[in-house]
Amino acid sequence: MIFENTQEAIIDKETWEAAQELRAGKRRGGQYEAVPYRLTGLLYCADCGKKMSNDRSVDYKYNKKRNNYLCSAYRSDTSSCTIHYIRADEIEAAALDFIKKVSVYVQTNEAGFIRQLRGEKNIRQEEDIKAAKKRLFKNEKRCSELDILIKKVYEDKVFGLISEKRFELLSNEYEEEQKELEQSNDRLKIDIDKYAVDNMSIDKFIGLVKKHKDFTELKTPVLQEFIDKIIIRERDRKKPASTAERVNIYFNFVGMINLD
Repeated sequence: MIFENTQEAIIDKETWEAAQELRAGKRRGGQYEAVPYRLTGLLYCADCGKKMSNDRSVDYKYNKKRNNYLCSAYRSDTSSCTIHYIRADEIEAAALDFIKKVSVYVQTNEAGFIRQLRGEKNIRQEEDIKAAKKRLFKNEKRCSELDILIKKVYEDKVFGLISEKRFELLSNEYEEEQKELEQSNDRLKIDIDKYAVDNMSIDKFIGLVKKHKDFTELKTPVLQEFIDKIIIRERDRKKPASTAERVNIYFNFVGMINLD
């Protein structure tokens, strides 16, 4: 039998989960050494949705090792997608640069960051949630009152104070109202819980930023803690091969962040 959360954890849950992802990651080596593919499992093709495959084969023409990513669907069947080629050092540099920018933004303007994530929609949502909580309280209070009324009308019927027909009419009416209130309460609770989870996710991300201050290099644990996935888009074929690929970086807890 396993009893969870009975004593203080040595490490937090997010660090533990990140470590498990690292242990589960594929680690294949090139011809000379086994090097972990720390980005494997995080990169996805924007067009077919498949994971990007890492190529660390040896380029004998130039006598050097490759370290590139390309669409795994294209790699297995060139007619199924396009290459979506990107160098590992380029995407790592882009990820590190964006994590740095987001970190600075959060640390210097935390309130603005929260407002941006929540947006005007969320401001209205806060008002809706307050109203929902009030409505939930009133509904629960009315449900308790209906329990008392149903019990009373049953006692009145037992003691002959009301007719059978009157009893059925009142009891059905009370029970139908109670059923509608309970269904309304279920919907209200879902909305309230979702709002609480959204706020908790923002708080977790801010805590993650405050936890890591040094971003001079992209360390693997930091990468796993911050990045949920990176979408690699195909470069415009009409432009030069040096044209930069567009990528979308999704963070854990908060998704995409726009700093424009």
